[in-house]
Amino acid sequence: MLDFIKITAKSAVANARSEDRAQTNLVGLFIGLMIAAIVAIQVFIPVVNDAIASSNVSGTEATILGLLPLFAALLLLIALASPLMRRI
Repeated sequence: MLDFIKITAKSAVANARSEDRAQTNLVGLFIGLMIAAIVAIQVFIPVVNDAIASSNVSGTEATILGLLPLFAALLLLIALASPLMRRI
């Protein structure tokens, strides 16, 4: 009987450790995604907008360059949503 309790306790501890590991990986994933979101929103988009505004482009080139921040925001949205969709 005592051996059964020891084995059950060891398996419970092993399961708890593996569940914590998965939780830690999920937290690490969200931290990485938040850092990517901050970099994209606070650095990439304003820099691209400023470069487009100070450049000498017009017409079709300006339209295409103006879409770059939109594509960056869409890429960020997909990057934030895809890990969640894999876990459901």
